[in-house]
Amino acid sequence: MLAVLTAACANRGIGPQGGPRDSLAPVVKEERPANGTLGFKGERVEVIFDEYIQLQKLQDNVLMSPPQTTPPDIRAVGKKMLIIFNEPLRDSTTYTIDFGRSITDNNERIVYDNYTYAFSTGDHLDSLAVFGQVVNAEDLNPISGLTVGIHEDLGDSAILRHTFTRIGRTDTLGEFSVLNMRSGTYRIYALQDISRDNIYQPGEGLAFQEEHVIPTMREVMTADTVYRDTIIGDSSLHLIDTIRHIRHRYMEPSDLVLWFFREDKQRHYFLRAQRKEKHCFQLYFSAPQDSMPSLRALTLKDAGLSEREDSAFVDWSQHMLIDASRGKDTLTVWLTDSAAMQDSLAMALTYWATDSLYNLYQRTDTVRAVYTAPRVNARTLEKIARKQREAFLDVKSNLKTPFPVNDTIRLNLSMPVASFITDSVHLFHRQDTLQIPIPCRVEKSDSTGLHYRVIASLVQNEQYQLTIDSAVITDLYGHHNNRFSSKFRLRSIEDYATLRIFMRPFDNRMRLQLLNEKDKVLRDLPADERGTLFDYLEAKPSYLRMYMDLNGDGRWTTGDYMKKRQPEPVYYFPARLMLRANWDFEETFDYTAVPQLESKPEEITKDGKKALTTK
Repeated sequence: MLAVLTAACANRGIGPQGGPRDSLAPVVKEERPANGTLGFKGERVEVIFDEYIQLQKLQDNVLMSPPQTTPPDIRAVGKKMLIIFNEPLRDSTTYTIDFGRSITDNNERIVYDNYTYAFSTGDHLDSLAVFGQVVNAEDLNPISGLTVGIHEDLGDSAILRHTFTRIGRTDTLGEFSVLNMRSGTYRIYALQDISRDNIYQPGEGLAFQEEHVIPTMREVMTADTVYRDTIIGDSSLHLIDTIRHIRHRYMEPSDLVLWFFREDKQRHYFLRAQRKEKHCFQLYFSAPQDSMPSLRALTLKDAGLSEREDSAFVDWSQHMLIDASRGKDTLTVWLTDSAAMQDSLAMALTYWATDSLYNLYQRTDTVRAVYTAPRVNARTLEKIARKQREAFLDVKSNLKTPFPVNDTIRLNLSMPVASFITDSVHLFHRQDTLQIPIPCRVEKSDSTGLHYRVIASLVQNEQYQLTIDSAVITDLYGHHNNRFSSKFRLRSIEDYATLRIFMRPFDNRMRLQLLNEKDKVLRDLPADERGTLFDYLEAKPSYLRMYMDLNGDGRWTTGDYMKKRQPEPVYYFPARLMLRANWDFEETFDYTAVPQLESKPEEITKDGKKALTTK
């Protein structure tokens, strides 16, 4: 007996343990007024739950349809949720408030998912609905978090001037429902509503359908499964289950698909001039330029920066080189004469800008590029100047091991070149301890002397070394290069795979894109009726998609709402391509064999939330 008592006293597990963990979402016990109320005249709604609740991320989750200019105040007080309207409700209108995933219990944050409260200020509750899906037109990923809205105003400018008549929101599958609609004819849109005003603003993503949407009602006869439970004595629970089953079965998303895109419209304007060095400055633009901007040197008086004539003015635009980025949205201007390196340079800059309707026009601005010397003492300034004088011209290359068979050796220099003794560039074939010189030539790739190519005949899978003697390249400012040397090995043709794609049926507007495992484009080629050849491919899993190049510009073209142009259609090859080194593959791509929305391989399909954030 003593042993039993001692064991019982030592067992700390006996006694109150707090009970099992709550794993159930809150349950609505009462709604004031009741859900589905007609003739609503109040200014607030109360929803009472069976436990204490919290509300999470209301702005992201709660959706009121039709939307109000000033959203209602929604807050949790103990077991009660209060909805207080901040503006008068419309007469004879059905309102729906969808709470998404905002309602949770107080302790475990268990979500009460997709609770919806509806009421009408009139004598009936509108019950028609539109269902569908929003898909990213470029990569067929579903898009979540978009506002899907309908307009009773069928004009093209309605989405630019008025808020939506009713709205819904896409889920992670891109699916949406716009509920409690009245009978009528509508236009439907999906909007990435960054401004949260339910009006399309330039720069926001959009999807639209030109055809009108006309929701209709049809009567469905089903077997009545409602019965009275002999134990509970109440059939209401079974009635609710049956109604939910009928709705799920007959109100599934329809074949309505909206193709989401972002218009290829950017504000074109001049950003700034930057001058960190006295011998050069940069000009930055907000977007790529269709053609090269032009600049003309001005005196400070012509630029309106001084009232006096500048007797020491030098037309520095006659002593400059311009290096443009690929899209011409960044210009680096190198001054080639010390007399032109004045501390303050003024210019008339002519470039492509956009007006309020995104139309391009030639604009001329007066721009100033000012150099401010470092504020240091004379001794430090002399150290800086000496360091700049003694600095080497930086030489970089694209060489690496293994080096691609189908690439070209390129040299990139940090300053424009004044002279280059190309005979001092040497290429060696390395065999054991021997270095055998092989012929090569150096070609200039641009007008500024910043980029060069080294042309030579190389053998696959062999070792090489490229060297450049010191002091054989001189830039505009007298700097010389240090000795450069780089070893590399050329890849073998056997390291690569070859892929040929036959399109069935064939259309000469097709273009094929080879994709990596992150759905990024590796190659983009026009379709060939004899088979589109992708050569020198890495032996890695790859994917394929096709788009119809309807305008023939050689690239995928997005939509344009004002021009009523939908994005160019995209189709995926429905399987992964397992490429192997030293193998030739052939595939037939019948883009009509699998429905378009089912063609994308699952392993590269993102859910709606990821698809939106990665674009």
